[in-house]
Amino acid sequence: HRALVAALKDRDAERARAACLAHLRHVRANMLGD
Repeated sequence: HRALVAALKDRDAERARAACLAHLRHVRANMLGD
């Protein structure tokens, strides 16, 4: 999450998108117990 916030502050759209996708994958894995 911190990486996403940092990327957004830097206006780094590509890094923000990558951080967001990684975050969502992590959340989904936790929810599914994967």
